[in-house]
Amino acid sequence: MISVIPIVINNFIFKRVKAPKIAHRKWHCIELILCHLRCAICRQLSRSLNVKLFITIGISLWASVNEPLSIFYFSGYRNDRIHWHLNNPSVTYSTLYKDVQFWENGLSFQIVQRDIAFCVRGSYAAFGRGDLVETVPISTCTDTHGWAADASGYIGYAVNLTADRLYSVILTPLLGYSGHFEQLNQQRLVWNGFLFGAQFTIEPLGNLAFNVGYAYNILSNRMHSVLSGDLYRSVKSCSSGNMGQSAWAQMDWKTSAVWRIGLGGRLNYFSTRVVDADVHRASYLNEKQFLKLRETSVSGWLQFMRIF
Repeated sequence: MISVIPIVINNFIFKRVKAPKIAHRKWHCIELILCHLRCAICRQLSRSLNVKLFITIGISLWASVNEPLSIFYFSGYRNDRIHWHLNNPSVTYSTLYKDVQFWENGLSFQIVQRDIAFCVRGSYAAFGRGDLVETVPISTCTDTHGWAADASGYIGYAVNLTADRLYSVILTPLLGYSGHFEQLNQQRLVWNGFLFGAQFTIEPLGNLAFNVGYAYNILSNRMHSVLSGDLYRSVKSCSSGNMGQSAWAQMDWKTSAVWRIGLGGRLNYFSTRVVDADVHRASYLNEKQFLKLRETSVSGWLQFMRIF
């Protein structure tokens, strides 16, 4: 014991003392254990905080858009153009309904509950007046009249892009179904099919509100037209897989908490593929010919909205 102490004092190290080495290893093991325990606690807290943060964000994003039932009444002007032609190697028959003008009236019902948006829209266009131009091969022009009706409905998911802001921008992807019917004095035309698209609802500061949207349509078509020429008597066609595009825009002014007044417009463009048509000839013989049909409809209206 007496020989060990001078060595410790002179060298200030524990090269020849085993007890300090054992103590150092024990403290190192304890430090490692505490470090692993601290890391495990931190990982557990981090996971808990991530779960809480995810739940908080999910709750804040889900069910953030709720709007009461709104009913729109709109009334305005509509202009249609319908053009179809038969592709026959010997004779080309063409029919054009141009500048067919209607007075259009309709209703729209909208509601958003827990981010799920529902909309049903219907309209009736009356007092249609326009020109009918038939070419076979000499052009003839006569007056035409008729009416039209449209109905559509969709379901969508409303996403609030500006949560906790004074202004509001809501994006709503939508999926729905639409039907369009038009009866002129010599022609009956039906379009129906599924649609998908999106719309933006923008409410900046103040009393103004805007709504713009677009939808792509996958349509079936049925057409029956009675012809006035000497060569053909009537044409019928039925096809599916046709395309259509619709776009609309609205601007509203909030006159009170439950009433709004505004302007709106809509554009529809429908077109068939080159399809087979049954042609009834004046000689009482039926034949198949290729047909191509296009319809363009432009509407503008004044609207009133009541919020319930």
